[in-house]
Amino acid sequence: ITYSLLWTAPCSCLLFSSHIKCTTTSLWGEALRTSRRKSRYFSSSSATDKNNNSGLSKFHQRLLSFHSKRQRFVTGKYPLLVSVQNCPTRRWLGKSTSQLLVNGTAVESSVASFERLSWLDTDDDDNDDDEDILTMELIAEISYSRKPAYIHLIPSSNTKNNNKNTEVLWASHFSLTSRYGRITSFDTATGSRKTIPSLFAWPNEIRRCDDDALLVSDGFLVPGKDKGGIYVVLNPGQDGRERQICISGEDEQNIHWFYHRAIWIDLTQDGRQSILTARSRRPNSILSSATISIPTTTAANGAANSHHDNNGSGQLIFLERPKPHHYDDQGIPRHEDNTLFDPFSSRNTPWKLRVLDDGPDVMFSVADMDPTDNSVEVIACQFFGKKLSIHSIEKGEHPKVTFRKIIDDRCGASFSSALVNLEETATATSTSIVMDSGCTANTLMPGDPFSHILVTSHECKFDNNNNNEDDKTKTTKGSNIQMGWQTNSMDGGSLFAYKVPTLDWKTEEWTRTLISTGFRVNGQLGNMINPGAPGFVYTFYSSMAAKEQQGRPLIGISGDCAEAAYFFRPRRKQSNDPTHYELMCEIDCGATVGSLAIGYENFCGLPQQSNFAKIYIPCYEKEKILVFALGDGSDDEEEMETIFNG
Repeated sequence: ITYSLLWTAPCSCLLFSSHIKCTTTSLWGEALRTSRRKSRYFSSSSATDKNNNSGLSKFHQRLLSFHSKRQRFVTGKYPLLVSVQNCPTRRWLGKSTSQLLVNGTAVESSVASFERLSWLDTDDDDNDDDEDILTMELIAEISYSRKPAYIHLIPSSNTKNNNKNTEVLWASHFSLTSRYGRITSFDTATGSRKTIPSLFAWPNEIRRCDDDALLVSDGFLVPGKDKGGIYVVLNPGQDGRERQICISGEDEQNIHWFYHRAIWIDLTQDGRQSILTARSRRPNSILSSATISIPTTTAANGAANSHHDNNGSGQLIFLERPKPHHYDDQGIPRHEDNTLFDPFSSRNTPWKLRVLDDGPDVMFSVADMDPTDNSVEVIACQFFGKKLSIHSIEKGEHPKVTFRKIIDDRCGASFSSALVNLEETATATSTSIVMDSGCTANTLMPGDPFSHILVTSHECKFDNNNNNEDDKTKTTKGSNIQMGWQTNSMDGGSLFAYKVPTLDWKTEEWTRTLISTGFRVNGQLGNMINPGAPGFVYTFYSSMAAKEQQGRPLIGISGDCAEAAYFFRPRRKQSNDPTHYELMCEIDCGATVGSLAIGYENFCGLPQQSNFAKIYIPCYEKEKILVFALGDGSDDEEEMETIFNG
């Protein structure tokens, strides 16, 4: 894989390592802070404005002249449509090839430019909230020779790294024309990257497994890629030590299953971290019309103890971690012959597979709706079944589903879910707690209360306004997105919020609210395999400080075949409804955006506000990942000078 990291502002190149170069201008510090209006909002920081420069040291006055070319804009009262255009001439100047246009205008010339915010009315009471105004800056792009699809930030397990808070960006790569899918890592602190040797059919979600291992869900419905599995990769990227193990095994009836996500969970109540997952196969309309009998429990030897008549295409699966025969005097697990027990050895794989229920096929969230009982609940998206369902699993030696309910059968092709707390009172009154929110941004942690579940409906409605248009026309088009408080009808893909019933979640209705709609497929030759929009939903905060305040989070959505990323903020002043959001920014990438990743650690030592969110957006066909940094415009002078002088 060829690789480069380029900061998007101009100036000379600094060589950080053999495969990274960074172009940088001056650092933003006191010059920006002192040019803000008394009302806490921003005004022009032009280097030619002597009035704004008064009171600054000569050092900071020298820095001001370099600010005009940074691709940084401010989200304000009205939504922004940001287009990412490819500008090859920028590469000749030692910069990234991505050029931002805000509402059809180059970012440095736009009224939304950080340096040109005369459009803000500082007396407007609607701008009273700090989180309503955020800076967003394209600080880097990471280029690959393969197409990035699923991305996931995972804390580094490298104990030798002096930076204990390092985040590693893992990306999966696959395509119809490649025989195998691959996985790469990128260290967001050092910029180092690796491509692991393990090969996959179509790698989807990547999760951490133990201290130094990965859990990979693999496969897709495309012929030739539909024979997936659940894989554990031990010592990923370590020469001579990496091991790839398929713990889901081969299907005894040669049915091709593919997997999108899997989580670690102890359902046997004995401390063993086993796997809960959902798997899919192409629907019967595509397969033979013959009914296939699927075993509900299979061991490594293929034995089955019961069968289901399955006309659906999805199943909720439990992969039980093997149990050691005994522990020696030092607490080390052993086999019956006293040899060292390894749950990932060929002796113990594949793991025992149990089909818990039919229906769940793609993504899901896990909660404990009643901590006083002995069960956990899976809230599952049924993409092929076009439903949202909940399944209660009784924990024990033989976990089983004891209750199931269809929450909504009018939601369309439900695709992704995320547990979220939209009500401040839920913290004190909710009895439902998170086990796995379903959101890789980890806004809610295990044990946190939640009030709603967010669900995307992955529909295929083409955006006819985009067909056969040139790039210039696309940059000036308006957004198709409509907010739920603006319309009662759905138009294309949608984002829903379901309120957790306050008394009895088993019998009461889960009230559905439309948050946003209008997500449409931007039809291209490369995304004609099962096209749909939007993709995954994420919740996050603009900064660690905002996260500690436990208010309503921001919402991010990967547009998938809509070829954009969307960011929504709470609608605070005009409504008391916690599900009322408004579009803050739409970033039109001109490429499939299969997922997002959001972290808070500083990226590669570039100038940025510490403890603010960094948003990673993969552009599949363009073979790059864009890195945006959030901020509020107030920077720590001492920290900026340290970076500048260091």
